[in-house]
Amino acid sequence: MSSATFFMIVPPGFEKLALSELRYKQALPPDLAESNIRILKGGIEFDLPFDMGLKLNSYSHLATRVLVRIDKFRCRDFPKLFKKIQAIDWSKWLTGPFDVSVSAHRSRLMNKKRIISSVSEGIEKQSKKKFRFNEDDTINTQTVYVRFDNDEAEVSLDTSGEALFKRGYKYLEATAPIRENLAAGLFWALYEKAGRPKNIVLCDLMCGSGTLLTEAGIFSNKDQADAPNLKLRGFDKSGEIAIIAERNITSLKLGDTSEVGVADFLQPADLAVIKSILEKANENSATLIGISNPPYGVRLKWPCPPKEFYSRLVEAYSAAGCQLFGFIVPQSALRSAPKPSLSFPFKNGGIDVIFNIYER
Repeated sequence: MSSATFFMIVPPGFEKLALSELRYKQALPPDLAESNIRILKGGIEFDLPFDMGLKLNSYSHLATRVLVRIDKFRCRDFPKLFKKIQAIDWSKWLTGPFDVSVSAHRSRLMNKKRIISSVSEGIEKQSKKKFRFNEDDTINTQTVYVRFDNDEAEVSLDTSGEALFKRGYKYLEATAPIRENLAAGLFWALYEKAGRPKNIVLCDLMCGSGTLLTEAGIFSNKDQADAPNLKLRGFDKSGEIAIIAERNITSLKLGDTSEVGVADFLQPADLAVIKSILEKANENSATLIGISNPPYGVRLKWPCPPKEFYSRLVEAYSAAGCQLFGFIVPQSALRSAPKPSLSFPFKNGGIDVIFNIYER
């Protein structure tokens, strides 16, 4: 199996950032034709050597999972679906128990239960004739993905196992945390906007459990020749939450490059302390970048009216010396935030949000 088509699933809105990350990490062949890369909503499709496609799982920090396509065909009835699935040599793909995941849009076949049943029966009937599954209990269940769109069926196999954003480093979570690969994407957006500086001090004035900072720390800790030298500084008004953030960040074993403190940027005295800490961290004239995931006014309420809150957050990052900073704003409160220099929309926890980027 020399080459195949892979589909790397990423959060919608992060597709170009994910491709940029792969190119930065030299995860794609330098001579790969543009026709072998197709940006789609919610992911990127690649025609790659098989082993290189599998390595996308370890290279991409923004991916949710990576699928490899097994077959693609037009199908408008269940008997044909069964025959097409049965005709695939599943001994090349499956080694044990499997699940079937289905999505269907604008097609004659929309009944997901019947699609799952037809696919499962086709695999099982073919497998009994052609091969036997490995019955080793240590082998994880594999997932076959079937996607219908305009009567076109795509059959793929998951190569990732558990979702890639589940990094496994978190000690505890605060209320309403951001998903890990979204956090990685936001840091990457700021890093690119800043021109990929070599030395960075990254601060979060409302760090919560520290996901935004830990994801940046993982990125800088990769075996990448030109990865930035990164210092992390997090602040939260809750001492209990600050302890959680500190434990999550220190679990990455970044040495003395990180520090978490208790401070409320809305309090002038605390903001002065924050500014002093960042000035000390910035002894080598690094690029000072800010990043936050503030309350959306839903699960967590704003500490003051949204227009005042966002204005003071911008003022705080500017006063702290950040040349560049960004934070998330819910779509419903967008008019309350100062106008950014750059923004892009996405969903976080099912909520429509905007990541606003500001330059000082």
